[in-house]
Amino acid sequence: MLDTGLSCPLLLVSSEAGSGKSALVASWIARARLHAAWVSLDEGDDDPVRFWNYVIEALRGPLPGIGQGAREALTSIRLRELDAVIAQLTVELSAALENLDKPLVLILDDYHRAESTEVSRSLDIFLDLMPPSMNIVVITRQDPTLSLPRRRVSRTLFELRYADLKMELDEVRAYCKLVVGDKLSPDHGAALEKLTEGWIAGLQLAVLNLKNRADASGFIESFDGDNHFIADYLAQEVLDAQTTRVREFLYATSVLSELRADLCAAVADGFTVIESQRMLRQLEQSHLFLIPLDDRRELFRYHHLFAAALRTRVADRFPERYVELHRRAAHWYFQQGIPVVGFGHVQRCHDVDVAAGVVNEFVDDILWKSTEYRELESWLQSLPPAARSRLPKLWLAEAWLALLRGEMQETDTLLAGAADAISRARAGRYGAYLRAEHAALTGVNEARRTGDLESRQIEVVLTAMEGMPPDSVGRRVLATALAEMYCLVGDFERGAPLWREVVDSGLRAGDRLTCVIAISRQQDIAFIRGDLIESNRIAQTLQSAFAQRDGQDGLTEIGLGWCVGRAQYESGDLERAERSVLEGIKRSARANRWFVLQLSKLATIIQCAKGDALRALETVGEAVRLQRGGEVYSDWSGLSAQMLAASVCLRLRRVAIAREWVDQSDFDPSNIDFGNERDAVIYGQLIAAEGKLEAAVTLLDRVADTALDAGRRLCFLEAKVASALALESAGERVRAVRALVRALEVAAPFGHHSVFLNNPPAIRALLGAAAAESAEVRPMVRRLLGGSAEADYEPPFSISVGHGQTAGSGEAVARVLTDRETEVLALIAGGYSNKEVAQMLSLSPHTVKVHARNIYSKLGVRTRTQALIRAKSLQILN
Repeated sequence: MLDTGLSCPLLLVSSEAGSGKSALVASWIARARLHAAWVSLDEGDDDPVRFWNYVIEALRGPLPGIGQGAREALTSIRLRELDAVIAQLTVELSAALENLDKPLVLILDDYHRAESTEVSRSLDIFLDLMPPSMNIVVITRQDPTLSLPRRRVSRTLFELRYADLKMELDEVRAYCKLVVGDKLSPDHGAALEKLTEGWIAGLQLAVLNLKNRADASGFIESFDGDNHFIADYLAQEVLDAQTTRVREFLYATSVLSELRADLCAAVADGFTVIESQRMLRQLEQSHLFLIPLDDRRELFRYHHLFAAALRTRVADRFPERYVELHRRAAHWYFQQGIPVVGFGHVQRCHDVDVAAGVVNEFVDDILWKSTEYRELESWLQSLPPAARSRLPKLWLAEAWLALLRGEMQETDTLLAGAADAISRARAGRYGAYLRAEHAALTGVNEARRTGDLESRQIEVVLTAMEGMPPDSVGRRVLATALAEMYCLVGDFERGAPLWREVVDSGLRAGDRLTCVIAISRQQDIAFIRGDLIESNRIAQTLQSAFAQRDGQDGLTEIGLGWCVGRAQYESGDLERAERSVLEGIKRSARANRWFVLQLSKLATIIQCAKGDALRALETVGEAVRLQRGGEVYSDWSGLSAQMLAASVCLRLRRVAIAREWVDQSDFDPSNIDFGNERDAVIYGQLIAAEGKLEAAVTLLDRVADTALDAGRRLCFLEAKVASALALESAGERVRAVRALVRALEVAAPFGHHSVFLNNPPAIRALLGAAAAESAEVRPMVRRLLGGSAEADYEPPFSISVGHGQTAGSGEAVARVLTDRETEVLALIAGGYSNKEVAQMLSLSPHTVKVHARNIYSKLGVRTRTQALIRAKSLQILN
């Protein structure tokens, strides 16, 4: 029957518990030799994100690597975005299924345990979009809330019900003969069929019990009760009939949701891996409720009713052993780097002290290497303080998570708990490290709050690091905190080498989180130093380090998007930068509010650069909400959300409202330092707009000089450009040009140009005047005004290029053309198409098209042919 159902996308196997649904489908898959992906669902799997993560993991059996993009998107999506993720998964499946020689069947076993409105809605969407060479089998005890009527009408649904699954009389007799031979007469078979009503689980339990009974008739006559009663009763009878060795194995493995030899050996006392494999085969051959989950007969599970009976007996008779079994299972999964399942056993342990102990053993690996940060965070928050009173690592791990969310008050609270736990723990030499980690976290939080370093805390951290192996996780953790402390006060000379150490060591050890933190902080330093070349290199390093992002968590993926998006912004690729940053905000919404704050500020800057100040005003509102009242720490970029909102208002010429934002902020113009110098630039712009030009220029020059002396070129450039624009608006052209020339001289060696291009149109006229004033900055101006694909800025055709020449002559046009435009023009003259030019210059076809448009504009022509004639007449190509 199931073979017939393959003509329909959805096969529904719906019946009571114990009616053989899973066993039927498993045997069908094995006989038909189909490609199968099996998902066994349990209570709590009704969360759509978890449900689809399980589906993708199962699909990776027959289709390795499938669903990578969808799985990454699931780490931090909101429910309204789930449809797009499902659509993305179906696209990947369509491509992957073309290489399969047989149909692919996805089995959702015990779907009733996971069903929710959102899960069923999303599954309906998947059914409508999935490739035609794929089928889904839903095994459930009750009809799901899928759109079954519509599918019945469209004949895209195949159904098997209890009437189809129950064993008929001849099947009962055949089964009895198979298991117990001729011990039962035909009448016995008929009696069993009547008593069980064809219920396969009840029949199986009864026949297995009859194997060791002399009085078959007496047993059958006493066999009665409802289904659940029969299952419980016979489970006990079957267990009592087994050997001690078999019972020991059954008890020990009862807590497992999946059975594999190495896992069973880790949980069951006295069983090696080979013995466990042999026992699993024996149980399967004895029909002891073992359901195979793969074609190789290496992965099994117990029938749910039987497993429940086993667990109930173990919990009732051996409560201490029950706790120990879950502890061992959790230990094994944590050791294998599968913490999500480990936490499942921890939560079912029924002993919080034991649970806390096993998590404490692996907390560093879970926090720094795995992808289950939210699982760890959720579990830690549910743990009673008393359970971790002597486990300071758990306090410190939660403090790290709060610190990464930018929540200073919560971090303080957790560090207080950690300090008390450290004093109680008496951990000997390890206690010195715990105190150092506590001092490191405290130092970071205090530096965030005050902008000052505590020398005592730094000494404690440095002393602890001296005796640690270079690649130890403890040294990386302390180096991460120490580097952050230095950078919080602008001491990049001491901070940068520590970040490099963390990156090198973390990549070797596979620490995802420390690597992403350190690499993104390296880019922060490059950003503040105004070094676009280094910033792009760091973004590429991060992309290369995490090119294979299998199972990537929210924080890691968001960190990657943050670095790449900022590099795109600095390079002038505003459209892609905005997409990257807005996608990062979506991912961050559930994972980390600190990233929402930083990304919202960056999105505001990008939108202003695109000329969309009204939209930027809406975006900055989210940043203000998060930062207001110190709810979330900002960062060490020296740019607060309130001052950024004031900057947006200045773009809109709403000076009075900008003043209100400044007055609401914590900015103090009499106390300018590294932590607020970029805010000071915005303050200078405000007072210039209020008519206080000289005061503004004096302030901006002071900020610029201080920043440049400290190597913080970004703030220097921002201050100088702000000063130039203020002077230009006041009619002070000569002073404005001089300020801009100085900024261009500093920026040129480092490729930084976002400060120039992402300002009001008035900057373009100043750039032309700067080029006329200084031959040294002329190449930089050409690059800035060269009409890149992203920065849609084209210089006027008659722009002054020096020595009294205009673009009307061949020499002048050649000088106005950028080097890249000259290359493109030469290849066009050689007869190459835009696509060929793009390939030869490693550009996108769109970029070549934009270069060509700019060339036509500067030459005063409209077509390729006219451009070639014009170039030839002006003799601007060799």
